[in-house]
Amino acid sequence: MNLDKKILELIANENFGELQTIYIAELISITSLAFIVILVHILLKGTLLKGIEKLVRHTDTDWDDRLFDKGVFNKVTWLMPWILGQVCLPYFLGEDSKIFSFSLMVFQLGLLIQVAWIINASLTVILDIYQESKMSKEIPINGFIQIIRLVVFFFTAILFIAILLDKPPLLLLSGLGALTAVILLVFKDALLGFVAGIQLIGNKMIAPGDRIEMQRYGADGIVKEVALTTVKVKNWDNTIATIPTASLVSDSFRNWRGMDYSGCRMINRSILINMRTVKFCDIEMLESLSDLNLIKDYVKDLISEFKFKEDDGKKVRPSNKRRVTNLGIFRRYIINYLAHYEKISNNPEYGSIVGETEPNEKGVGISILAYYDGIDALGYNNAVGNIFDHLFAIIPEFELDFYQLPSDTTNSSDKNLSYVNQD
Repeated sequence: MNLDKKILELIANENFGELQTIYIAELISITSLAFIVILVHILLKGTLLKGIEKLVRHTDTDWDDRLFDKGVFNKVTWLMPWILGQVCLPYFLGEDSKIFSFSLMVFQLGLLIQVAWIINASLTVILDIYQESKMSKEIPINGFIQIIRLVVFFFTAILFIAILLDKPPLLLLSGLGALTAVILLVFKDALLGFVAGIQLIGNKMIAPGDRIEMQRYGADGIVKEVALTTVKVKNWDNTIATIPTASLVSDSFRNWRGMDYSGCRMINRSILINMRTVKFCDIEMLESLSDLNLIKDYVKDLISEFKFKEDDGKKVRPSNKRRVTNLGIFRRYIINYLAHYEKISNNPEYGSIVGETEPNEKGVGISILAYYDGIDALGYNNAVGNIFDHLFAIIPEFELDFYQLPSDTTNSSDKNLSYVNQD
């Protein structure tokens, strides 16, 4: 016999109407059940949590401590009153009771929401633990976690409605076919972001901590978060740029990850030389350049090689001899200077290259490709400045001049041809 039946017998002799008697009995029964469930939960919760805490603190793993500290186990203990209520409900109310179905529905909905709450909290802890691992730099899972949350939310909503309507969940799912177009429209960005996220992760195109540049969205800085639909970038001016995930697949962007992994930053600049100042070196010029420590051995070899020899009492025509130009010696000087510069990488994979560009109306260019040994912006800019400042100052020693547009304030003897530096 149910508790409400017993209570009904006890108050049957009171001066209440039949309907009032039934309601009073059922109200007393459900109130008693609620009181017992809450009391049992209060008495056992503290003991269970203390036991769980003692257990997780003595394990070697860290994830269980995180679960406890984030309150996941505390949320798990709240499953007990909802389950206990459903188990004990038939002993307090008969199935023919007017509030039996309603009470059962309340306990079922409470259990459903509590389970969804626990899953959501667990996903948060999993994400926090994963982001502290080295793998998170390669494979971000923010988007996948959000997808799981959406799926959990979707099925929770379906089950919630099914319990309210007392209908099988499969029946509700079968009726969603007509709403497919609406669902696709509502979740269009989420679906596109999910597909784009898979491509980004699968192809290792982007990860938190990468330095990227995407001018279309005003992004130039460090990737802070790769979410389901957006990627957040902290710019160098501390502003936050938000980029749609799908745009990173469809549009082009620059990722500096390779530079960070290599530990080097590329120096790629050219200087324009006035072609009118390019000439063959004579003995006097070579002897003058032999005082430069970086190329003195090279120049001394040239002096010994290029001295005029007598041929049947006649001097050999200079144009018929192998000659060296002041520009060629200057290139050699740059190569040796970069080789001796402390912050220029000596890794064979990142060697220095000094070459010439095609001459044009602005002169002939000397292209310089080298790698700074480091990725810090301050050190890089200082090194570039020091290198080119030195080259600008030393070039008169080679009787060369830079190209510069005509100016009334130029100190060059030839106002039409002087100096320019190009990045």
